Amino acid sequence: MERNLMVAGFGGQGVMTLGKFLAEATCSSTDKNVTFFPSYGAEQRGGTANCYVVISDDDIGAPLGDRMDDLIVMNDPSLNKFLYKLVPGGTLFINSSIVKSDITRSDIKVVKAPVTELALELGSAKVLNIIMLGVYIGYTQVVPAHVVWSTIEHKLGKKPTLLPLNRQAFEMGLKLGEEQREKALAFCPLKRYNTTSLHTTEIFQKEETPCTIRYRRNSSTSCPTPASARWLFAGWTTPTRSRSWSRCWLRT
Repeated sequence: MERNLMVAGFGGQGVMTLGKFLAEATCSSTDKNVTFFPSYGAEQRGGTANCYVVISDDDIGAPLGDRMDDLIVMNDPSLNKFLYKLVPGGTLFINSSIVKSDITRSDIKVVKAPVTELALELGSAKVLNIIMLGVYIGYTQVVPAHVVWSTIEHKLGKKPTLLPLNRQAFEMGLKLGEEQREKALAFCPLKRYNTTSLHTTEIFQKEETPCTIRYRRNSSTSCPTPASARWLFAGWTTPTRSRSWSRCWLRT
């Protein structure tokens, strides 16, 4: 089974961090294959930013596709630009604090979360991405919540003062997502994913596994992985030069 997620918003909203946390949590604590593929606009803060996360039981042939099972949008431009990518029956997660456009499709599920308002209530707009990650995990349950939080905790280990706020933000989003899930199940059963193979101990290794780095010119939508690959990280950068490069880390 394969699940495709796209996260889109402005630079500075933590879009990439949300995708990375999800990908690393899945990679470090499950036997699934995972890809994370970021895409940046010309500006980092205030410009466009989006990323793709693919989680699959089988080998992943491409780190991004034309159709998404889930779409997280943090602003109106992202909604208008990427809504067509969502498959019929897919789930749209929107930051309802900012996204005010009408949803023009009736063949998808919509989860609204005022993450900007909730983040401001906690005292920092910087945790809106953590709240949205909690909403996504609570609703889809694609990865156990404790696994995702352990990854966040590990990543913020050098800044322990940030942990209480981020934990509060994640739990707030998680609760909201679970409530939305219960409402959805009352009308239309969701796909349930087998999580029996997840490790509940040794959640995150402190030392990184050695990776093989490959560079390819002219980044494309395909990045083949060997059968032994556990995790593919593919990213592109588009500097002022006309050429673009992609690089792939293959974790075995």
